[in-house]
Amino acid sequence: MATRWYRAPEILLGSTRYTKGVDMWSVGCIIGELLSGRPLFPGTSTMNQLDRIIDVSGKPSPQDIEAIKSPFTATILENLPQTNPKSLADLFPKASPIALDLLKRTLEFNPEKRITAEEALKHPYVAQFHNDADEPACDKEIKITIDDDVKYTIEDYRNQVYTDIVARRKEKNRLRKLTKKESKKSSHSKSDKKSSSKTSSKEKEGSKVKTKSSSKSSSKSKSKSKDKEEGKEKPKE
Repeated sequence: MATRWYRAPEILLGSTRYTKGVDMWSVGCIIGELLSGRPLFPGTSTMNQLDRIIDVSGKPSPQDIEAIKSPFTATILENLPQTNPKSLADLFPKASPIALDLLKRTLEFNPEKRITAEEALKHPYVAQFHNDADEPACDKEIKITIDDDVKYTIEDYRNQVYTDIVARRKEKNRLRKLTKKESKKSSHSKSDKKSSSKTSSKEKEGSKVKTKSSSKSSSKSKSKSKDKEEGKEKPKE
C-alpha cells in the first residue's frame, strides 16, 4: 500500500526487507476506518504518521525495533515526542470484542507478531464470509521482473506490464494449442485401437467360420470313406 495513511511502520522507517505483513497493516487501517467512519491514521508527513501510530500502539520494544530491519528506526523513534497510548476500546467504543481483537492483531507494530492473511481469514470476526475451499494460498515465491532497487519512469513500468501480459498470453495460447494437439493424438490413437479391435474380431469370426466349415467337410469325408469301406467288406450273397 503506497498511500501514507495506510503504510506499515516498517515502510515509514525505511525497511527494504518487509513482508506480506505490510498488507495486513493496511487491512487493519481499513477495518479501523470502517468501524469509525474516518481514517485511522491521517498523517500529514512521515514523522506525523509515525507519531499517530505510536499514539495507539505505544513505544516499540527493542525486539520490535529489531524486527523492523532498518538502521534508521532507533534514531527516528528517539525524535518522536512521548505519548500516552490510547486503547482501541476507547477509540472504538461501539466495536465488538472480536472486531477489536482482529484490529489489534493487524495493527501490531512488530511485523513478526502481526496476524497473517491465512490466520485473519479464520478469525471469528469474518467467520460468516470464510470459505476454505475458495481461499487458495500461493505456495511459491513471486518475483518482480523489474529490479525494485532502481527507480524507473512510469512509461518503463507501463511497458514492462504490457510486455509481461503479452508474454503471458502467448504462453497460454501455446499451452492451449499443445493441449489440443495432444488431445487429437489421443483420440486418433483410440480410434486406431477401436478399428484394429474390430478387424481383429472380424478375423476371429472368419477364422471360426472357416474352422467350422473345415470340420464339417472333414466329418463328411470321413463319413463317405466309412461308407465305402463298409460297402467293400459286405459279403456277396
